[in-house]
Amino acid sequence: MPRPYLVTMGGTDIHVDCEQWDSGDVPPSVQHVLDQAQVIALFSEEAKAIVARLSDRWADKSVVVPQGIVLPPAEKVQPVISYADALKKGYRILLPSGLRRVKDVLHLLDAWQQLYSHLRGLKVTIIGERLEADVADKVQDACRTFPFLQYHEPVPFKEMGKIYAQADLVVNSSLQEGQSAALCEALGLGIPVIARNNAGNRGVITHGETGLLYDQPEEFVRLVLQLLSDPVKTQQMVDKAKAEFHERFNPDLEIERYLSLLQTIYS
Repeated sequence: MPRPYLVTMGGTDIHVDCEQWDSGDVPPSVQHVLDQAQVIALFSEEAKAIVARLSDRWADKSVVVPQGIVLPPAEKVQPVISYADALKKGYRILLPSGLRRVKDVLHLLDAWQQLYSHLRGLKVTIIGERLEADVADKVQDACRTFPFLQYHEPVPFKEMGKIYAQADLVVNSSLQEGQSAALCEALGLGIPVIARNNAGNRGVITHGETGLLYDQPEEFVRLVLQLLSDPVKTQQMVDKAKAEFHERFNPDLEIERYLSLLQTIYS
């Protein structure tokens, strides 16, 4: 008799693969794994809805278990949140992402160039592993062309806190996203975030309350200036995001939920 098991799904397997399938297009191997699983655990309600669309029998055994996020050790984080300080001290945007097409890391290049006309001290840093050579080449070309843009090699997790501590804004520009650990880390550390409006990012950010979502690059400049024009509101948003992070993405709660599910399966 097959041993009972639980399947965890998140990231591109949901928001790229599953979202592109119709119910009749699901590969037989995937169908078999999900049919035989006792529980399907997903990061968000939106991910659960995607799986439910593919099959009612999978919907009945799907549950939401937000991933637990362990924050990197960080120095004191004090992002610039006013326009006056941005003019005086500069403004640093951080985009943590592997260099591959789905991450679309140069999607905001025109917006950054426009923002640079407002803030001459703008610095944009893309940090992440070179996963696709053609994307890495385009990033290197852009860094040579635009004075505000730089690429940073990936660093060990324990050193990411130092990188975050230098950021005034963390950005996600992915075409599709699961549940971005970088966005969650920024929320937990108290750094403002602006992310592309996709299913995964909507599952992490409540627009206008814990962060901001954009649809088109031209919106990005307006949203950055909006953050800097009202530092009191921005600080309130950052504080709410930080408090929500500790409620939603607590690793201890994730462990408890999985232990409970596994006990149900094996009881």
